[in-house]
Amino acid sequence: MDSYQYQDLPTDEQGGIYIRLVQFYPTEKETGIPPPCSITDVPLSKCPKYEAVSYFWGSPLDQGQIICDGKTITVPVNLYGFLSRMRLKAANRKFWIDSVCINQSNEKEKSSQVAEMRNIYAKASRTLVWLGAEADQSTLALQFAARCSEALSDLNPSSAKRRSLWYRTRTYSEFSIFSNSWFAFFKLLDRAWFPRAWIVQEVALSTNTKILCGPTIISWSELYRALYYIINYQIWIFEFYGSPQIEVLMALQSSQFEISQGRKRIYWQVLSRHRKALASNARDNVFAFYGLSSHESFKEHSIAPNYSESVRSVYMNVAISTLRMATNLDFLSIARLEKKSGDDLNLPSWVPDWSHSDNYCQSFLLFEAVEGDMSIKFPYSATKDSKCSPIIHEALGQLEVSGYVVDRLARVSSHWELQDTTGYQSLRKQAMVLQRNQAYIHEWEATIDLRSDPNSKYPTGETLEEASWQTFVAGQAADNKDAIRPLYYKFRQRQRYLLWIHKRGLDNHIWIWMLVVILGHILRFVGIPNPEMGFRTLTSQMINRRIAKTEKGYIGLIPRLAEEDDYVVLLKGGKFPIVLRLKGEGVWEFIGDSYMHGMTRGEFWDEGKCSTFRLI
Repeated sequence: MDSYQYQDLPTDEQGGIYIRLVQFYPTEKETGIPPPCSITDVPLSKCPKYEAVSYFWGSPLDQGQIICDGKTITVPVNLYGFLSRMRLKAANRKFWIDSVCINQSNEKEKSSQVAEMRNIYAKASRTLVWLGAEADQSTLALQFAARCSEALSDLNPSSAKRRSLWYRTRTYSEFSIFSNSWFAFFKLLDRAWFPRAWIVQEVALSTNTKILCGPTIISWSELYRALYYIINYQIWIFEFYGSPQIEVLMALQSSQFEISQGRKRIYWQVLSRHRKALASNARDNVFAFYGLSSHESFKEHSIAPNYSESVRSVYMNVAISTLRMATNLDFLSIARLEKKSGDDLNLPSWVPDWSHSDNYCQSFLLFEAVEGDMSIKFPYSATKDSKCSPIIHEALGQLEVSGYVVDRLARVSSHWELQDTTGYQSLRKQAMVLQRNQAYIHEWEATIDLRSDPNSKYPTGETLEEASWQTFVAGQAADNKDAIRPLYYKFRQRQRYLLWIHKRGLDNHIWIWMLVVILGHILRFVGIPNPEMGFRTLTSQMINRRIAKTEKGYIGLIPRLAEEDDYVVLLKGGKFPIVLRLKGEGVWEFIGDSYMHGMTRGEFWDEGKCSTFRLI
């Protein structure tokens, strides 16, 4: 059978685009394969009711074929499975499915259709998310999500229902660390659909999203409410379970909220928020977010989907267009995650490689937060109100900025790495997570001499301990110390008990950590939560960073890529001290921004000392 031949899409009278819609024609008998279909071209401005489908594309080697207008179209195998399942329910329904409705071999068409993706999903009557066939207790996982959503409602007196003792007992059992529900839920989040970059637009722009996995279906709002409940009311679970998709989905929800409220964001801040999302085409680490709250900002910087551009050109354009219009260096607060850029892109050190998502760390300026969140106030002004005018030497790949060296890194810890908490969390695995986290605490405290002399005088006049805990929260306690200090004291109190294990040389004995875990579960059962959690929720910016002590005795959170003898530099227009590595006369490698306690509020700034730095 011949392959389907796409015709060029026309434009309507006003210059608007056309899209293709696909309609399926189920047969009366179940055949186990997708039903035949037909494709029609319709103007987006006047299209009939249709549903959009969101799914995981997968490997280009895993494909199936559907019959369209008597000819074949090759589709991802995951979509093939969805269409096979939906065959008898698809009659008289029209769908927009990207792999079918966009000519994937036409780069110009792909670019124009991607630019309108925000309108395509916004106009859909609903979006169907297909996670795949039932497996790994996925039905239990979705039922558990629905139960978490109910539990959130029960916290609201106006919507709470009276629950029987049996119901409450069953609920407690489900939320136990040893419950299969946790394993099933986090296993569901490990499915390949969740980390996709494209799901952000597909869900955030849709007004009605349903999640399908095997025979089970729940609404997107139920899944989000479940995540919200777990993060806010079952936060203890993240010491033993986890998924990188949690941050991906919460970032998605932030973008969806901004769209619903009509808020606008700077485009590179949205890219930073969704840094952990994955794309098979590295250009889509930029283009996939074109239609969000940053849409106008993309257009202002003349950045639009163009699949004929090289990946390097796309990433260079993002950096250059931003810095040429910049009056501050906030852009340099985007974390540099790897020393080498992916696929030999040969990017300068000051240009973010958006294809890297491993070793992600949260920005000090919280680009991940919702625009207009009045609860977030930044106490950072390392160069006061100075302005900058960066000069870009495009042919050399160099960024020229102005500043001066203030210090040098003398001691550097290992970076704080998130533990592997995938799979069923046995008592031994829980103990191993606790053991490793305690090892990080011991090393970090040793790096800055906190344990040996906590009451020593810090350069700012505070005690070393006071400066240390403010560093752990990246200075966000600067104007709220009295509220956060008690949380730190609770953390410190538990650490003093656990220090007994270290002092007696029992760190390497897993059984002692298993006893600590058991004791923690007993205390939680009787209503005594882990006293550390209040403070630890404020320390997310420690993840994938190091702690350091400088030659002048300052301590700070520094990039994972930083090393001893790197320089701490104040650059004009920057809110934070920057870590640079000298590569030659006047030539420097950009490592990343840092929080240095006692340097982030203009204490060292003297514009008269500035000279030229060239970043390569």
